[in-house]
Amino acid sequence: MRFEILERDGLARTGVLEIDGVKHSTPAMAYAVDRIPAGLGVGMRMSPSGAAGKGDLKVPASGFRPDGAGTEVDGTLDPWFRGSPYADPRPEGGFAVLDGIVKSLLDSPRFVEAIKKTKSGPDLLKPMFCSLAGMPHRLALLAYCGVDVFDSIPLIMASETGRYLTTSGPLDYSALKHLPCACEACRSGTRDKEELLRHNIATAEAELKLVSHMISQGRLRELAEIRVRADPWLVQDLRLMDMGAYDLQEMHAPVKGAAFHAGSKESLLRPEIVRWQNRLKERYRRPEGASVLLLIPCSAKKPYSLSKSHMRFRDAVFSSGRAPLVHEVIVTSPLGLVPRELELFYPAQDYDIPVTGHWDRDEQKLAQDMVSWLVGTQRYDLVISHLGDERDAVAGVLGEHMDT
Repeated sequence: MRFEILERDGLARTGVLEIDGVKHSTPAMAYAVDRIPAGLGVGMRMSPSGAAGKGDLKVPASGFRPDGAGTEVDGTLDPWFRGSPYADPRPEGGFAVLDGIVKSLLDSPRFVEAIKKTKSGPDLLKPMFCSLAGMPHRLALLAYCGVDVFDSIPLIMASETGRYLTTSGPLDYSALKHLPCACEACRSGTRDKEELLRHNIATAEAELKLVSHMISQGRLRELAEIRVRADPWLVQDLRLMDMGAYDLQEMHAPVKGAAFHAGSKESLLRPEIVRWQNRLKERYRRPEGASVLLLIPCSAKKPYSLSKSHMRFRDAVFSSGRAPLVHEVIVTSPLGLVPRELELFYPAQDYDIPVTGHWDRDEQKLAQDMVSWLVGTQRYDLVISHLGDERDAVAGVLGEHMDT
């Protein structure tokens, strides 16, 4: 087996997985051979060891191996064997495997630790295999955490229990008066388990294609933030991943990445954003000779200096004849602060946020912490606040200042 990584976006990657000379693009779904609908062409197949075809993913028929034979991937695909203390140890193989993933998704600290363990050790460059969890609304988050290969078992289970899978979560198949999909199965006019399975497969395949595209564009995080809304447990997993595995994510986060939308609470904890704040606190020093701090609001246009409001700010500063003494710093969410001389650095000119005029408590605390650090460490002779909606959030930490 050979795995070539083509593109990265944080822990996520696209690649080519070669098994027995047959190449498969990843992220990919491995389909159980005995439950592939008739006439449906699929990419990667998953077959029992000893009966696998060329290029198939090989798994044992059971979590217990009386013959002691090894396998390339996790042998405990049967959920009731997963994590059993009596099951044979999984031998070393070509895959990194997330054990007990279904249970872990409902136990976020355990989920985060499993990702950290797998992605921090020698298995980092191996393709990661995840069984039983690859429903369409979960694929973006799991790919964001580094999973490369899923199996079709949850798609099969959903069709057997009458669950119509969507990227917004499963729906009751029998309750749908009109099928909200235009796939071939939904247009067939037939409603049965076989057509439901065809739909579930089509939905998963379409989502994997979108996931691959977003990885190539450096925007998978945005998709993950959208998809986790389908399940509170997934929101919890993402939030604790940000809080508990920041160092791991920051190591793989781009220093210069694609422009992104920061439209949710989770966006405040993106590794690129937290890294910006940390590096300001660890490394930043105000320009020599700039003794007057001018706090100004952000603008929708990036970089800020190209916006009409900031052009007026700059004109006023330069016309004062004291421009070298004035240090312009933008107060903004989600970055906290952007010194004028750093506005062209990633991600200061590469984010977009909804502007409502209302700062929630998390945003207010972020602004307070960053402004408090700035005025407390950089020792300005005079602080001038020319803020709008941000004024009330930071006024309490400014001390003696001039408000305009």
